[in-house]
Amino acid sequence: GTFWGNCIEKFTAAGVLQWRDFAGTSLDCAGTDPDNENEVYSKFHHYSLDYSKKAPGTEWSLKGFTVNRFKYPNDIRVDQNSDVGSRSLGAGAYRIGGKLFVARSSQEGYRWELFRQETATDGEVLVPSVMMGAGGDPNNHFYNTQTKHGSINLKKTIYTTSIGA
Repeated sequence: GTFWGNCIEKFTAAGVLQWRDFAGTSLDCAGTDPDNENEVYSKFHHYSLDYSKKAPGTEWSLKGFTVNRFKYPNDIRVDQNSDVGSRSLGAGAYRIGGKLFVARSSQEGYRWELFRQETATDGEVLVPSVMMGAGGDPNNHFYNTQTKHGSINLKKTIYTTSIGA
């Protein structure tokens, strides 16, 4: 397996899903959507919770995968060596102007990353937006979705932004 988790599925010959067995990510935690306590986001996954179900394993379901390595090949979560090195554990889900943002940090607290949800264009994928390290970390940047690189150095430019719903 990988740090991304594993999923085994069985389908009928007609392509109908019969069952799914999912193992989540190791070394991870998740943040609850402030607008809906039944929706939870980790660094790679979106889960739905159903508190009415009591049998172990039935109270949660995998709703979506939040990484698209083809559309965002330089997303830090795609590089397993970087991601494993940071051992990101801290996660939080936030709403700003109604828009969902998910943040994470390394277990040492040295790097902080922010991802935003763009449901209309990216579905469940959380779009890489900002990565900030400690002090003079060369990784401090905004993610440029056109070039698919984090090439803007925060130390040289002051940015203002307006985030609408």
